[in-house]
Amino acid sequence: MYCVITVPHMDLDLDAQLFEKIVEWLSDINYHAIQADNYGKRAEGTGEWAFDDPKIIEWLGGVLGILWGVGMPGAGKTVLASIIIDHLLQKAKANKRICVAFAFSRYTDQFTGDKVLGGLLRQVVQDHPSTLAFVKPMYDYHYQRKTRPSQKELLDVIRAIFNSNLFDEKFCALDGLDKAFEATQVNVLDALVDLPVNLLLMSRPLPLLKDRVPDAMFIDIILHEADIIQMIEDKIGRMPGLRNLLEKGDWKEKVVKAVLERSSGM
Repeated sequence: MYCVITVPHMDLDLDAQLFEKIVEWLSDINYHAIQADNYGKRAEGTGEWAFDDPKIIEWLGGVLGILWGVGMPGAGKTVLASIIIDHLLQKAKANKRICVAFAFSRYTDQFTGDKVLGGLLRQVVQDHPSTLAFVKPMYDYHYQRKTRPSQKELLDVIRAIFNSNLFDEKFCALDGLDKAFEATQVNVLDALVDLPVNLLLMSRPLPLLKDRVPDAMFIDIILHEADIIQMIEDKIGRMPGLRNLLEKGDWKEKVVKAVLERSSGM
């Protein structure tokens, strides 16, 4: 078969067209586009509490570990994940020795272990072209035979990249693990926890999987009052007719109170 190199010593001298071809071959899912869409749905100023949470601060510090955010539907897990991911991406822009990769599970996508790993590897190569040296042997082997790499092959390449001396800090995030089939949940979780990275997971409660990550830090994701108020303010600000209506009397205060009461415990 081919050899997964451990040091990117090759001078690939690839043109842009071939580079894009390999990137698209790795995965047809563009998680960067999904991240941009999710982050764009947030209300300005929401989620700031996350960067005051001791567990999140510790995880962001770069010491290898697993942080698992658990919340009920509607608690804002996906948006919060996108806020944390954006924070990491901004750090990575300023420091190329920080690697950030992420995936989102959506009901509209086929969510499998090889799809997730292919999507993560695509991001790593896009953001850090020097890592293509690790991918090229696998691409050449399968392209010639018109086959696809297995989950183990993808995992071996990702592990080789993360075990190299290219990066000082490595972060992976996966939102929506609960949306996958049960067997896929176990498969994906086992693959990701085996990587030498800081891993962020977001999902509904999955008590049967807790035993597979005994060292994980768990954090409850709930709607914070300040975020709810900010989201209401943001929504009102985008709808002039509603804003004019609520400015009469104390209607705005009544709406805020009603929403806070209905969202209690989410």
